[in-house]
Amino acid sequence: MLAALTSSGGSRSLNGEQSRFTDRPALAAEREEAIDLLVALVQELRERGASRLFSNVHEEIRLRYGELPNERIPYERFKDYVQDAQRRGRIRLVRVGPVDHILLADEPIQSYVEAVRREGEGSSLRER
Repeated sequence: MLAALTSSGGSRSLNGEQSRFTDRPALAAEREEAIDLLVALVQELRERGASRLFSNVHEEIRLRYGELPNERIPYERFKDYVQDAQRRGRIRLVRVGPVDHILLADEPIQSYVEAVRREGEGSSLRER
């Protein structure tokens, strides 16, 4: 799709549609702040020894900040939010058994997986 920069800093295709693939500077800053919230939550859950299953982190975000998108988290879907944080090197998604877990980027995977296995939540490891 051909796109042209608009005077407001966003992009529109030549037929006038707003492109959903272009971050304007304000949206980029909002997303970085939202990722900071996600990283802080994962850090908090880690410190408490709480589960960091994808679904549990999603529920905690929903309880604290409401449904997506919202004024603090400008992502349509939680999965997109987490994948963007992973692309930016802030967190890692790790599959343990049939479920995804969200870890901090610098967190040792093997020790986490061993702890999960001891608790019976999974049986195999695969970083996504």
